[in-house]
Amino acid sequence: MRSIAKWVAIVWSLLCVAGLIESLIRVSQNPIGTSKAAQAGAAIGIVLGMGMWIIIWLVIAEPALVIFLVSGKKT
Repeated sequence: MRSIAKWVAIVWSLLCVAGLIESLIRVSQNPIGTSKAAQAGAAIGIVLGMGMWIIIWLVIAEPALVIFLVSGKKT
């Protein structure tokens, strides 16, 4: 169980980082309007999108980390 939890945390973390990077690349490729409202909307969208990736990461990686730490070898 410890090995599975470790790999789940590692793989899920890598996937979420890849998702964050891919999202930032997409945002950088799309032109943002010149108005202040368009720029503010884009900034809010970026923050919400990155926040969702972090929440998704926490939902899977955090329990896997707890399982990994709790199921350690008894000394």
